[in-house]
Amino acid sequence: MRVGAFELKLVRSNGDPMPERMVENRAHVLAAPGESFEAEVHNHNEATYMVRLVVDGTEAEPGWMKKLRGGSSTRFRGYLCGRDVHEFMFAKTPVDEKASRAAGEGVGEVRVLIFATRRVRVDESSSDEEAGHKSSAAIGVRALPEKAAIKELGVQARPGSCVERIQRRRGHRRGEYRLEKVCPEVATLSLFYRDDFWWQRRRAARETSTANPRATSSSKSAPAPEPAPLKVKREPGETGRGLDGKRRKRAAASANDEVIELSD
Repeated sequence: MRVGAFELKLVRSNGDPMPERMVENRAHVLAAPGESFEAEVHNHNEATYMVRLVVDGTEAEPGWMKKLRGGSSTRFRGYLCGRDVHEFMFAKTPVDEKASRAAGEGVGEVRVLIFATRRVRVDESSSDEEAGHKSSAAIGVRALPEKAAIKELGVQARPGSCVERIQRRRGHRRGEYRLEKVCPEVATLSLFYRDDFWWQRRRAARETSTANPRATSSSKSAPAPEPAPLKVKREPGETGRGLDGKRRKRAAASANDEVIELSD
């Protein structure tokens, strides 16, 4: 997935990139349950940027941002839980009939936010302070609505085993400079993932539409037939509705009625 001079890839633990396909102008990859992955961001510019990764609507490294130098790349290996990095892993989606629709928002998407930077002077060091930095240790698999889980998603990301431990960072000395992000972001890249069942369902729908092109085109072009007028059944001797909307019985002929004969 590439936008301008920035590129986002999902790679397997062995370094092989996951193949992408464009579906409705959005890049998708095939996700297998139990498979781990990493997110790799490339910068084809000469400037230095800062990168923030959001997986399934949750920030991967809360409170921290990775530096992306010109002509280089950076890689996110997993969720930051305290000082431990737990790998990204595709997990089967739990189904909950009572789950709200809002539970599925952001699931199935890997999004990267890229910010420009500027140099600022550091008078006092605060890089070792833990204030303002959250942890992703509580991230788990969300219970999603039944239809969304089975028909649309099938898998979602969750933390796996620990793959790295972040060492305590050295504080800045007085008079040094550091990079600071400039809001808002200059680019946003999104890469979506779906399981094999989702791909098979799309393939079957495409084959069905290809096998019957005439039926599909005729059904789209032919107008819907107008409904036939409703026939009202009347009882013998019953008249039509009057101005008041009621029906009345016709008067039966008797022997006392006058008969008028008309002649030519």
